[in-house]
Amino acid sequence: MKNKRIIITTVVILLVIIFVFIFKDKVLKIIYPKDYQDIITVYANKYKVEDNLIFALIKAESNFDENAVSHKNAIRINADYGRNSR
Repeated sequence: MKNKRIIITTVVILLVIIFVFIFKDKVLKIIYPKDYQDIITVYANKYKVEDNLIFALIKAESNFDENAVSHKNAIRINADYGRNSR
């Protein structure tokens, strides 16, 4: 019984790994949508930072929700604090 459980667990883990490997691009697009790729690339180049860093920041701050408002009243996807963001 214990061996059967180990085999089933191993098979499930292997299937998940294979699924993620095969569909990694689709999974990444769901986790990190790049709807703002053009503008982020412009600013990443301007400020000499990796565009993926900006995507990660947006994901952490607002999860790409254009209407997000933080508990500190930061708004938009990039946590714009109004005049302090300039």
